[in-house]
Amino acid sequence: MIAIPLGFVEALEHLVKLGATRRYLTRRYKGTIFEFGAIACENCQFEEGFVIKRNAIVLECKIGRYSYIGHDSCLQNTNLGRFCSVAPHVLCGLGKHPLEYVATSPTFYRNPAPCTALCEKTIFNQEYESINIGNDVWISARATILDGVNIADGAVVATGAVVTKDVPPYAIVGGVPAKIIRYRFSPEIIEMLLSIAWWNRDIEWLKQHVGSFSDVDKFLSSI
Repeated sequence: MIAIPLGFVEALEHLVKLGATRRYLTRRYKGTIFEFGAIACENCQFEEGFVIKRNAIVLECKIGRYSYIGHDSCLQNTNLGRFCSVAPHVLCGLGKHPLEYVATSPTFYRNPAPCTALCEKTIFNQEYESINIGNDVWISARATILDGVNIADGAVVATGAVVTKDVPPYAIVGGVPAKIIRYRFSPEIIEMLLSIAWWNRDIEWLKQHVGSFSDVDKFLSSI
């Protein structure tokens, strides 16, 4: 298993050490396309410390610092916040088909279409809607996030869930379609955590307080 660590420049240097050619990597980087083995990234923006594991596909995404994407996941048109955990086999942004049209096949509304296009231009412009995922979000294995969904800070998506609606801060959701199971903390603690927004603090601040992260009461009293 090969994980791509740190920022983009560091990732390129890492791959060079593994034997890839600098010319190939640089050309692909300047073209905003990054590929190594079965990892594919296209038109993405990354902050430092990200990790993308094997067989992951990340298209038209923004990835926050110290977030990771598990193997065999696919993210499209997704804004992923900081310190997020995306497990293996997660699907985000699969696209939509127009249910109100005569046919749902993209043959009739997209040009180019996967097979053949019968229309001269794309006439269904809501096929892909951005997904916004906050900070400190955990998306468990085999979860599916549909287009246009917003998942707020601190939320958790259970294994196998299909998220069709927005998820509030620090909620745990699960099922098909996903529903709120419970909240991680009380409303008062959630409000305090959101106001602190620790994911936006610098590394020195995080190192100073990391010892209290396992106890939310201790953490809040230390701020």
